[in-house]
Order: sequence, then C-alpha cells, then structure tokens
Amino acid sequence: MEAFVEGGSWAIKKVAENLLETLDKVDGKMQQNVHKAGGEITTYIDLSPEDMDAFLPQKESEIMDMATQKAVKMKVLRGLQERMKKKETLITEAMDRQAAVKKAIGALKYVLPAAIATGAVFFPVLAGVGAASAVAWEIKKVLAGIKTIKEDIDRLTTSDYKSAMLLFKDILISLTNNVYPILADVKDVYKKANDGFHKLDDTKIEEKLELIKILMFCTVYTNCYDTENKTIIPFENVSENHKNIIREIFYERLQDMHNLSERNSLEYNSAKSFTLAGRQKYQKIVDAMDHVKKTSYSHILIKDTLYQANDFAVKVWSLKIYMVPEGENDALFSSVNIFKPTLASDDEEITIQASIYKDLGSTWFLKVHLPCKDDYADVSLICKFQRENEEVAFFLPFKIDSTSWKLNTSYLSNHEIISFYIFKPGQTVHVETEELGESLSPYGPQQVEIMKNGFESSRAILDEMSFSVAAVVGFMNLTSSTIQLSTPALTSGVPSVKTPWPKEVPPLAMINLVTHKKNLSLKGCIGATLLKLTPHLHVLLYWHVPFDQNWSKLVTKKQKTTQNRSQNCFGICCYSGSSLDYSGDIVAKIDNLPESPPNDDGKFHLHWANAGPICIDLTNNWKISVQMTEDRKSVVEVILYNDHPLQTIV
Repeated sequence: MEAFVEGGSWAIKKVAENLLETLDKVDGKMQQNVHKAGGEITTYIDLSPEDMDAFLPQKESEIMDMATQKAVKMKVLRGLQERMKKKETLITEAMDRQAAVKKAIGALKYVLPAAIATGAVFFPVLAGVGAASAVAWEIKKVLAGIKTIKEDIDRLTTSDYKSAMLLFKDILISLTNNVYPILADVKDVYKKANDGFHKLDDTKIEEKLELIKILMFCTVYTNCYDTENKTIIPFENVSENHKNIIREIFYERLQDMHNLSERNSLEYNSAKSFTLAGRQKYQKIVDAMDHVKKTSYSHILIKDTLYQANDFAVKVWSLKIYMVPEGENDALFSSVNIFKPTLASDDEEITIQASIYKDLGSTWFLKVHLPCKDDYADVSLICKFQRENEEVAFFLPFKIDSTSWKLNTSYLSNHEIISFYIFKPGQTVHVETEELGESLSPYGPQQVEIMKNGFESSRAILDEMSFSVAAVVGFMNLTSSTIQLSTPALTSGVPSVKTPWPKEVPPLAMINLVTHKKNLSLKGCIGATLLKLTPHLHVLLYWHVPFDQNWSKLVTKKQKTTQNRSQNCFGICCYSGSSLDYSGDIVAKIDNLPESPPNDDGKFHLHWANAGPICIDLTNNWKISVQMTEDRKSVVEVILYNDHPLQTIV
C-alpha cells in the first residue's frame, strides 16, 4: 500500500522541535536532509505499510485517548526518523511515485472527496505555536478521486460551469502526469471559476460548491508555488504576505459557502426534507461543506494557543460562525497543547485539546479533551464576544457536564468572533509564552472560581418553578465591593416568596433575584431594581418577559407601552445622584421606556434578548456584561466586574 504524509517534513520537524523527550534522539542533520532532495523542496514523507497502520481511521473514543495518540505519534516518528536520515532513499522517493500529486496535495485536498483522507493525527505543540497535524493519504485513492472528478466533468452540460471545470480538468491531467501546471493556467482556471460562481443561480448548490473548492485550490497553488524551483512548498514555509493572501481569500470563500447554505436552508433540509432521497442529498452537501471547513482551518486560524496567566494555564480558541461544522461526527478540533501541574515532576505532562460542532440550528457544542476524568474537576470555561465599536462582553455558556458546554449563536454575524478561554488552575506552561495582548479581567483566581459553575443555580430555580412566565436575574459580583439592592419595582409579576429578595450582593459572590407572573394573570414579568454601587453611582437594571408573544401583539394602545414588547428584553441605565430612591420612582421610569431599541437618547440602554450579550462601561473601568435567554422562563445573566478585580468602588 503506497501512502504518504501531507507536509511530511514540516510536520515531523515540529514534532522534533516540540517533543522534549525525543530531542536527544533526533539526528541533528535530519532536517538538512529533508529540506531539499534533488534540488526540490520536500513537502511530503512516504509511509511504509507499518506507518500507515497508525493513520488508519479510528473510533472517536480512540482518537481522543491521549495515551493512544502519544503511542501512535511516537511509532510514526521513530519510523520516519530512520528513513529521513537516509538521504539517498529520500531523494529517490522525492523524484518518483507521483511526486507532483503529493506535493500539490495541500491544494488538491480541497477538491478531493472527504473520504479519501484517512484522518489527521495531532502532534502536541508548545504554547504560542500553531496547530500541528499531519494527514495521511493513499496515492491509489487520490488518483481514483482525481479520475472520478475528470469523468464527472466530461458529463457536464451547464455551459458556464462546464467551461471552468474543463480548464480545471487540464490542471488535473498535468498533475497526474507528474507535471506542475504553470501559474498562468491556474490563474485562468481561477478567473473562469469565479465568473461561473457569480453567474450561477443560488439554487445550483452543488455546482457553486464545486467552484468554491476549485477557487480554494487555485488560491493555495498560486501562493505556494515556488517559481525558482518550479514546485509547491508547504503553507508553513511561504511568506507571511502569501499566508495573509490565502487567509483573506479563504475568509471570503467560506462566507460564500455559509451564505449558500443559509439561502438554501441546507442544514434544515438535511433533516426535514420530505423524502429520504432529499434528506440524503442535502446531508451529502452539508458533509462536503464541513470537510472544507475542517480542511481550511490551519489556513484561517485566528487564535489557538496556550498562555500562562497567574497560576492558570489558559487555552484560548477563537472562531467565526462559518468555521464551525454541523454534527458531532464532523467536529472541528483545536491544536493539542502541553502543560504540567506546577508541583509535578518533569515527566508529568497534561495535554489539552478542544473540539466544537453545531446542531441544525444555531447552538454550538464545545468539548474539552483532557487525559483523565479527574483532570476536569477544576476546569472553567469563559466566553468573549465583541461587536465592532462596542465593549467586549464576557458571558458563560451552559454547562452540560464536566467536559461539555453549549451556547446559542443566533446573533453572530460573519465578521464577529467568539473566543473560548479554558482555565486550568495550578498548571505551568512549558515555555515562556507571548503576552496575551488583552486584559484578563475578570479572570482573577477568585473570579474564575465563582464563574466555574456559570448560572446553573439560576436555571435550577426555573426548572423547579411551576409558573409559565418567570425571570431570574443571576447576578455575579466579581468585585470586592458590597452592592446594595433596592426592592424590585414591578409593573407586572411578583417577587418569589420561596427565594426572598436580598438587600445586597456580597463581594465576590453570586445571588439570584427571582420574579414570576401572578396566578391567573395574562401579563408577563416586567420590572427593575436599583444597584447602588456608591452613594452617588447607581445602575438601573430592567427586565421584560411578556406573557405570550402573540397576545402581546394584540394589546390595545390604551395599555402601557411596556406591554407592547413581544420579545424578551433587558435594559441598563447608569446615572449619578439619588433621584430613584423609591420603588415608585423606578416604576415611573420603566413605564416610560422606549418601545424598542435604539436607546432612549443615550440615557437608557435597551436590548433585545436575541441580540446576544452586551457590555456597558459604567465608570472608572467598572463594567457590566449582560445576556438574557429568549424563553418565557428566562435567565438574565449579569456579571459586574472591574479591569482591576481587587479594586473597591469608592
């Protein structure tokens, strides 16, 4: 069985550099022997049948077993090291057996069927280093895939699409005959594919997807082509300028793919189409798109690394909406990073990796992978979201179990980023890392401990409640100040008797403020409370959960404007003075709120729950992040913090 590892030399080089236990075993001249072979830059390493066994598809549980990963990694590394030392053998292998196809696999993989790749093996990397993984390919399957593509092109009838595909077929013919296509021909294919994509109607889903894949092939080929040596070099070895070109063009292509999916409701139809054939057709397209997302990840990586922050090892992973695949079987994996317990011996290491996927809607599911069950006990996950020209909002996802979380992303646009911060206390990162480049507030040790369980206690209260409409304000005070609370002012609904309304929020603590609709009432749960940060600095917190969306739309104009809002919303008002000392003053304020966002002359920040988390800068670096669920039994998640966590408001 003839096979090879994509980007062989760079992948193995990263292993040699980053696996401390193997450094003394690696021949110092090994890399000199593999960088060039017969005047050509080596971009792959041939595999023996024994090596190939290590890359064969495994069950999901086996892939995530870190001990198994380490054993596989070491087996492949040892075998490759032996042959990489033999320069003569390497030169011979680099000059025959479909060298052009092998070296162009970094571009070809975008147009080949997903099933051809046998899967990625992730090599643990140090903090601050990009993801390192190697994909194994069987040359027989690659050639068969190319042959299938060429045969499919011959059967095409659509003119604009076919003309682009015929030009691409010529490129494939050159590669399979061990000849590198000239850049002018590849650029002609790009131009024709781009024209064809914009001329085709959006209902031509499969054709437009194929053109997107060809555009990605051309982008990689033209930017990774070495004109001096007339060969292809790995993405990791090209200049930063060319990497940026690939990255920015890929962003555009992935957005095109995401928009194509949205306009045709592909994920919905893959489950809800009337016929089995229809569901299978749409699922096949969704799977093909997921393959492109995973294949392109290393080219569009935003942030995927490990940092040292005080006593924490912090894994940071940033993603955009069009990067996340559908379905757990197609989950996207982060890099694998290494750290160790602070008091542990040198040989006690822990690896950490994360994976993510989404459901047919807008819910993302993130899973953290650690070596054993006990390692999860003190893990915390915090999310960051920022819109353009707005403050960074921190929020806590819903914790499913000790390893998994979920979050709604229906508010996320193509240009916005969600960053995941995975905290593991009592750990030391292997090397001195680069600066995080941002404030870690509210990430002090005490703050992280409070946030570890999220707002689970708030949700537990709602689960036990029999009322159909309720609002629980989960309030996290991550400051060292005591926050005074006023009694709630309600235009509809009542405070909970079972959970009495507190008079204050202690420092570094979380409390729940519980209200619900009245018995037999057709009104919802609408009210506010006053947070007294200092004698002269107050924050008005408002919530609105209507009784029923359809009923709210039918109310008459004689009723209060607050009853006309048909969706959950919340509001924040920060002001100086003591003009709202009484419940009646607060009711008067919330009875005259604007019907809907935008804000009331900049004085009152009113936000729909479905618009996602927001952050408001109060004063002197004190901030409040708020997120609200869209259910009739709603949680308003409030986090009050400061850029200097130990500072007290005075």
